[in-house]
Amino acid sequence: MLLAVRILLSWGGKVESFCSALRGKMRAIIDEIIDFFSWLRLFLKNKKCKIPKPCQENVVIVGNGPSAASFPYKLYEEKNYKFCCVNYAAEDQSFFFSLRPKYYCLIDPLMYNSDERQKEKNIKLFKILESVDWEMNIICYKNTMPQFNNEKINFCYINNNTFRGKITSFKNRLYLNNQANSGFQNVIIAAIYFFIISKVDQIILTGIDMDFFKDCYVDENNNLYETTRHFYGEYKLDFSKLRLVNRGEIYFYFYSLYKTFLDFSRIAELGEKNGVRIVNTCLQSFVDSFEKKDSKNLIKRYEKRNEKY
Repeated sequence: MLLAVRILLSWGGKVESFCSALRGKMRAIIDEIIDFFSWLRLFLKNKKCKIPKPCQENVVIVGNGPSAASFPYKLYEEKNYKFCCVNYAAEDQSFFFSLRPKYYCLIDPLMYNSDERQKEKNIKLFKILESVDWEMNIICYKNTMPQFNNEKINFCYINNNTFRGKITSFKNRLYLNNQANSGFQNVIIAAIYFFIISKVDQIILTGIDMDFFKDCYVDENNNLYETTRHFYGEYKLDFSKLRLVNRGEIYFYFYSLYKTFLDFSRIAELGEKNGVRIVNTCLQSFVDSFEKKDSKNLIKRYEKRNEKY
């Protein structure tokens, strides 16, 4: 009798483990189906985007984090690396007009915010971009940017059809054909995506500290604030006023962070799958999805061996 009880208990544990694993697989299948139909709705609704022309370049994506201030831009410029700035980097006009980036990625949701101060900030940014006097490509969603009165500016469109989840061969084809993306929770991810499907040789990252959450706090009225530090300055974000996070919903803020780091992981996988090396030169960055190298040592090794590192 005792032996029978032991056998039943043993089998009960195995059955429970099997059922738990089965539930996990079923959940994954259901999520994949939901993601597919969500993507399909967006694909049918949104404007189609062309596949970017292949460009065998080495690119430096300049994030707006504090670490971008110490990056050796001149060393990389001498080796013919092309630069890509993002969002509001042009506000530092001295830096922007000195760097003269070939690419500029603009997908910040604040650009479509109805707050009056934010609108003024956007108008100021667009005026700066209108004064660009070199050939520059703006990476953005289709029909979301004003048409600048500047013949030097060219628009490169990326799709807004999110299709998250495990990167299968089917999804990979959609991504490379600019018909789907693995998630753009952060502008840097969108820029990386564009350069992967443009078939660049190598992507170098700077200014992606991603530690802004260390400076967020909630006041006595449950309003969420964040002190955002960039290489060109800092400012305080009032999430409640900008209607980014409602009072009592701080969980949404941290859920967005979860999605951000998950999207970084996915884009790293996409780069590896398609033979594009991505190097993070911000050694203290919270983004742990890419290999990390010191920016000066990286370019010195390039000089010694005259090949990609």
